[in-house]
Amino acid sequence: MRAPFTLERYLAELRDRTAWAPDCPIENYDGPRVPRPVLYRIAHLWALALLDDRFETLLLPVLVTESPAARGGFGLSAEFFEERLRSGACLLLIDGPEEEADRWPGNRVFYVAEE
Repeated sequence: MRAPFTLERYLAELRDRTAWAPDCPIENYDGPRVPRPVLYRIAHLWALALLDDRFETLLLPVLVTESPAARGGFGLSAEFFEERLRSGACLLLIDGPEEEADRWPGNRVFYVAEE
């Protein structure tokens, strides 16, 4: 029997929401500005990796299409996300204004390049 993994529901939803992302060569981009398909591919691959490893202390991928602090659910509280964001423990993938990254310094950030 596998031990409970608190991030499983959240990561499974992120994996499913980004499954459309094309298989593109993400290693060709240094970031932080990347094309939209690359941003979603990074989110998808990161979610897959964490689901596979079941390791809760790695950077938490947060696909920002809205304020990430407003996120809750998946058995996780909004405070959980707030704490991870404040402590710099997130990989922010911003599909919106890059200024959103300024709200959460210390996190690793990628955002959509102007198209």
